[in-house]
Amino acid sequence: MALKSEHFITPIKLILPGIIVSLIGLTATNYIFNNPEKNRAKATYATWNVLTQFDELFEINSDLVPCRSGSFNQVQMKKDLLHLIEMTRQNILDLKDADNIDRRLAAIINLKIDSYNERRINTETYLNDVDSLIAETPRKKYSTEKQLELNSKIQVRFYDENDHISDRDTAVINSILNDLTKSYGSYVDSFKVNTKRQNVEEIQSFSLGRWLTTDNVLIDVNKDGTGHWKFEEMDTDFTWTFDTSLVKKKNQSHLTNLKIKFSNGNFFPMEIFKANRDVLQIAVWDQSNNILYGSACRQPDKK
Repeated sequence: MALKSEHFITPIKLILPGIIVSLIGLTATNYIFNNPEKNRAKATYATWNVLTQFDELFEINSDLVPCRSGSFNQVQMKKDLLHLIEMTRQNILDLKDADNIDRRLAAIINLKIDSYNERRINTETYLNDVDSLIAETPRKKYSTEKQLELNSKIQVRFYDENDHISDRDTAVINSILNDLTKSYGSYVDSFKVNTKRQNVEEIQSFSLGRWLTTDNVLIDVNKDGTGHWKFEEMDTDFTWTFDTSLVKKKNQSHLTNLKIKFSNGNFFPMEIFKANRDVLQIAVWDQSNNILYGSACRQPDKK
């Protein structure tokens, strides 16, 4: 019998569909497990999380710098703070080499690197200004009031510049994060900045206990509304209340005024704008309305 063309076509018809189905399956598998957009989304999101962790660790550790320096050694604190800034900047710089991240996140990384550069410069300027003030005080015979005035100006300038550095790029970063969320929201959680602020109750809870300020004032804040103040020749009991009715600092509203009342009837308001189990960030005003910033480190409770 002569061979007809269908004898060749039929097997081909049977084989080709199987090959086509296999190719489609391979293509789908490749897309599922090697989806470039999904991979980029995950890499970008993971790098963003690492970046936010570096920022959070910097904030925690910079608050603790005074408490980790023996006897509040100013030279050691200066070295430790500058070291912390530089190490954080370097860690963020290394993130630029992360594989497969969206270039928009790279733009945020560049902004962060620049901010830490400026923070380092601002910190060096502040510490040098403090050193200069300490050196010139005996030479120019500054009164206590003059020292407080000059020290206040140095501190306010430092804090205002740091606030400016922190706030300046916020709108740009949030805009980029919104764009990243729109692009990759189907693959990962939203890109966002943690802007949670401490509430009044949390600050008040942490404020109880024994504290040593960076200018060596030992303060006991007891749960029953009593306390004790010890600084050089001043060794006295006091009573205290929490007052938040008049506390304002720029656009912040979650500050606590620890209103201390001494036995002679005089009040000493001490504003607490950040608190945790280890450290308080505080601000006070002197009689000339000069603002002075400081820290207080938790001490072991009295036996």
